[in-house]
Amino acid sequence: MTTETGGAAFPGPQAKVMIPPHMALHAHDIQVQHNGMTLLDYLAGQALAGMCVDDGNADFDGWNVDGIAFHAYRIASAMLTERAKRAGGGT
Repeated sequence: MTTETGGAAFPGPQAKVMIPPHMALHAHDIQVQHNGMTLLDYLAGQALAGMCVDDGNADFDGWNVDGIAFHAYRIASAMLTERAKRAGGGT
């Protein structure tokens, strides 16, 4: 599996915030950026949701939750690997 995270799944815009002097000991600019979850985490969640869809044939009582999580991230990792190939001009 890849160790790449794919970066932020839903990066937010960077905001510059000025703390008023009466609210802080030292007024200064603060750079704030909320990156949220990684793309790897998002894709693993999507894979997990797909695996957990009960089509009437699944027997979830026998599932090992650690194994489910492992395979969700395995699928997500494979998706990032394929994404990198396509970005590099591969098919």
